[in-house]
Amino acid sequence: MKSFATLFETLDQARDASEKVEALKRYFAETPPADAAWTVHLLKGGHMPRLVPSRILREWVSEKLDLPPWLLEACHTETGDLAETLALLWPGQGTGLDISFHSLFEEHLLPLRDAETEAQRTSIFALWDASTRTERLLINKIILGGLRMDVGRGLTSKALAEFAGLDPALVEHRLMDDEIPTPTAFQNRLATDNPEAPLKPPYPFFLAMPLTKHLSSLGNPYEWQMEWIWDGIRAQLIRRGGETLLWSRDEELITDAFPEILREAEELPDGTVLDGVVLAWREERPLPFGDLQSRIQKRNPSPKLQREIPVAFLALDCMEIQGVDIREMPLYSRVSHVVPMFGIDECHHFRVSEPLNFETWPELEPLLAQSRQRGATGLMLKRLDSPYREGRLPGDWWKWTAPPHTLDAVLIYAQAGEGNQADAFVHYTFALWEGEELVTFAKCISELSESETKQVDAFVRENTLEKHGPVRVVKPEWVGEVAFDALWPSKRHKSGIAVRSPRVRRLQADKSPQAADTLDTLRTLL
Repeated sequence: MKSFATLFETLDQARDASEKVEALKRYFAETPPADAAWTVHLLKGGHMPRLVPSRILREWVSEKLDLPPWLLEACHTETGDLAETLALLWPGQGTGLDISFHSLFEEHLLPLRDAETEAQRTSIFALWDASTRTERLLINKIILGGLRMDVGRGLTSKALAEFAGLDPALVEHRLMDDEIPTPTAFQNRLATDNPEAPLKPPYPFFLAMPLTKHLSSLGNPYEWQMEWIWDGIRAQLIRRGGETLLWSRDEELITDAFPEILREAEELPDGTVLDGVVLAWREERPLPFGDLQSRIQKRNPSPKLQREIPVAFLALDCMEIQGVDIREMPLYSRVSHVVPMFGIDECHHFRVSEPLNFETWPELEPLLAQSRQRGATGLMLKRLDSPYREGRLPGDWWKWTAPPHTLDAVLIYAQAGEGNQADAFVHYTFALWEGEELVTFAKCISELSESETKQVDAFVRENTLEKHGPVRVVKPEWVGEVAFDALWPSKRHKSGIAVRSPRVRRLQADKSPQAADTLDTLRTLL
């Protein structure tokens, strides 16, 4: 545990990526595989469930320290991070946990999920008493399911590859799995040859760059393929060894949520990996993204839900055929393998993305304007001779998105950020008019400039009406332009409408709150 805490502090203070890679290589060279397995799991953003509800931790600390709940919340507001707040409030500092990192998880933390409340409390307090403040902070973040390290899978795979003398692409591929962290799993990831451990995880996804330059700069239009960008879940469909898996871009197995896709995928040739998009789809047209969200939240959906919200896998690319990695082939060769796979009459839940015909760049402007009418979010441009690369790289794939919807809305709530933004109000909730009442419609991320953010922060501090923990209720006097990409009816939202990717783009200092838009305006966009 002490070694991991030291690594955490080193990574936090590192000035650039090369320092982080060197720190990781030193750590892996000195750390047993059982500990390294859990470290890799956290570094690559592996899922950790919340082991104890934050409400319970607050109650325990308030009672133990005889601290009024309002005072604990005030401390939380100042730090912006509950894990850090509890670590700082706990009295004293131990000499450090004299246990291995893997035993911290396997013997102390993971058993908390099934323990009685009093046993949870006793165990956590004992860990806090023995820990240094850094260890206490890390334990709290793990318990709350919020440990995020500024490294990611890319730097982790680079460090592991250099440490083991392997190809970084191979290591990154192996890191895409969701194996339980064990010494064997860690050693398999670094094995030079391990034919008995077939690769079941997806390949790293190739992501398009936003198009910020003029289309004519891309050269000859005949060298490019163009297709619609559909608003769904990017996924890879893997058929290997008689098993079918569907992975999301967030490295989550989503196979169980879409059994109809799974059934038809059994007709695919073994050794196939397809890149595509899962869509809610009916009558050759995508349904709203909100319908797809209803499906992804249901593992093993009922036949009724499958009928109400049918889905399809739209194949975009082919990455493996007959067990052979074909990512280095040009795009036109890869996609030529896709169409023959779907010649089955009974295949209702698979589609193949069809390129759009065009001869000149000016022809694309009217097509982009049609995107939202067709249920798409824009156009994707791919160089026909491009290999399937990794990550978000410029040059071969570009996404040209349709302009977002925008409305002028009134700021009613604000909340401070976390980490280096903990001392500024950077999370905003906006409302629209419904008669004489302001109704919440979007919780926004910020696209404001630094100077605009400071203006909003000053306004919030000077115009707070109420405090509810970290949230400030402010005078409804400030108007901002809120952008969003899509919307759909929703019973879960007070406005009756959910919006996709809301963000505040700029101040509307010249507008009074009464000039902001209404819910009726929002409804006309449905």
